[in-house]
Amino acid sequence: MKTMLDEIEKRGLDDVEVHVTRRARVEDIEPVVLVEEAGGEKTTYAQLDTEKAKKIVAEHLQKGRKVDNLAVGKQKKTE
Repeated sequence: MKTMLDEIEKRGLDDVEVHVTRRARVEDIEPVVLVEEAGGEKTTYAQLDTEKAKKIVAEHLQKGRKVDNLAVGKQKKTE
């Protein structure tokens, strides 16, 4: 998580809020990051390492492009 926070700060992303929480029974897929966009779309990323975290910050948080190959679960399509 520290890597992701450092990367967000390094890129000057002032419009990103980070909330750290613990959830029971997710130890096998931690760390988990949920990105919730202003429009309500949610994307979950799991089993992150340093490189994956940096890619999510660069692509999804900075450029607004979801990293499909790192996202987990099915996302509900908005109409």
